[in-house]
Formats: sequence, structure tokens, C-alpha cells
Amino acid sequence: MHRFEGLIAAAHTPMREDGSIALEVVPLQARLHREQGNVGVFVCGSTGEGHSLSKEERRSISEAWSAVTDSELPLIVHVGCNALPDACDLAAHAASLGAAAISCQAPCYEKPRTIEDLVSFLGEVASSAPGTPFYYYDIPSFTNVRFPITEVMHEAGRRIPTLQGVKFTAVDDAAQEACIMLDGGRHEVLHGCDERLLEGLELGCSAAVGSTYNYAAPIYRNVIDLLEIGDRIGARAAQDESVRLVEALLGPGVLRAGKAIMGMIGVECGAPRLPATPLSAQERKTLQDRLGAVSGLARPIVG
Repeated sequence: MHRFEGLIAAAHTPMREDGSIALEVVPLQARLHREQGNVGVFVCGSTGEGHSLSKEERRSISEAWSAVTDSELPLIVHVGCNALPDACDLAAHAASLGAAAISCQAPCYEKPRTIEDLVSFLGEVASSAPGTPFYYYDIPSFTNVRFPITEVMHEAGRRIPTLQGVKFTAVDDAAQEACIMLDGGRHEVLHGCDERLLEGLELGCSAAVGSTYNYAAPIYRNVIDLLEIGDRIGARAAQDESVRLVEALLGPGVLRAGKAIMGMIGVECGAPRLPATPLSAQERKTLQDRLGAVSGLARPIVG
């Protein structure tokens, strides 16, 4: 199975003022990712508001992205749902489009009580796309499903033939390193904390999935390039730009601020879906002021 190397953007879902999906924006998003050197896109995840979208909307988004992605910008589709039949249907649909991979979070309402229950759920989803690589999407801060990741991956590795790896979105270096080393390094670990990319690379991750790669990939490319030539001090300084960026996002919220920034750089993705709301005029001004101290955004911020 193909292993990723580089930055995979967790794409926003573009929306119009009436809340409908603006599929016509997807080609502009894809062009932006190519310009920044991203190596893939991850759609309908947390940044893509997957859990706030209908199944039909998610299918249409996957179709739009499938039309503008290829081997140089492969597509990963998040198919996780609380309803198992919906997740299986989305998995089969993504496979029919030729997606490079699918990914699935744990169900987060009726939560699995044991690792075996979780892996059974994931296995049903993966089996609906039997020829497509599968990533478990571990994001315990959202799902509140907190099993030891090495135990989940070991069990999943025994029972899911298409298991490729895990999208690891947690601040736990020890667990991440253990997962990288698990079962002889069998599992690909996609690093999921943007402002800690350097730590992920040093632990052994070769690829990362993140929301800020939509509009600030140059910051992270600089981290990667400097680390590759052995300049860890320079890489740390480059990562400090990411820390400043993420700090600016945390006040208004990463999703709300991220969609606003997409408009600022000329790729309008609209407002997030309720219950999330667009930035107020004051929040937008504060964000723009704070972004002025950050270098490495994809395009100049406009007023």
C-alpha cells in the first residue's frame, strides 16, 4: 500500500450564504493545495464538518474532490458516522470513486465499551471498501473514546486486512512512538497536531494531516526542509510560527477562524454550519491583527 510523505490538508467544506454546499469552490481549493505542495487531501473530517453534513452532502463532496484529485494529490475520505449503515455506505461510495484511502472515527454517541467492540465497528466499515486502504481516525478529544492506541491497532491489524494505519490526533508522544514501532512498524501513523509537527517527524512520522495546511503549508514545509538538512534549531524556529498561528485560532475557535482565513486568502469557503457561527466583525479584526505577526501564510491576507 502507498505510504504518504508530506502534508495532507484536512479540507474545509465550502458553503454558500444559505448553508448549501458550494461544490464550485472545490477546484479552487485543489489548486491552492497543489500550489502549496500538499501531498493529499482529507475530506469530511473534523475540519470538513463531516458530522454536521447529511450523507448525501458527504457523497457530493467526495464526488467533487474525486474529479480534481489524482495520484499527485490523492484523496482520503472520512466516512465515520454514528450510524454503522451510513458509514458503510459512505465507505463503499468512496471506493467506487477510486479514493486513495478511507478513514473512520469511533462512534461517539453510543460509544464502544471495549476494544473488541470498536474494532468490530471499524471492521464492518472497512469491509465495505475491501480494496481501499483504511485508517483509524483517533481523536479522543472529540469522540471521548480513549482506548490505548497500540492495543486498538494491534487488534485491528489482526482483523482488518486493509488496515493501513492511524490518523493520530492527540498530544501523547509516548503513545505515538509506541504506535509507530508497533508490530515491526507495520502501521503508518499520520501525525495530527499541526503545531507539533516537528515532534511527530522526529518520532518517525513521514506524513501529517492538519487543518492549517489549507492556508499555511509554507510554514510546515519550512519545518520539514530544515529538519531534513539537520538544522533542528531552524526547524524549531519555523515551528514557532505555527505555534503563533494556532494561538491566534484558539480564541475564536480553529474551525470558525480557519474558514474566515480561507476567505481572506481568496478561496471563500463561507461560514461554518450551525451550531458553529461565523466570526463577528470584531473577532475578524482581532484575528487579522494577530495574523499580521505570522509569516508563511499561503497568500497575502486581504482586508
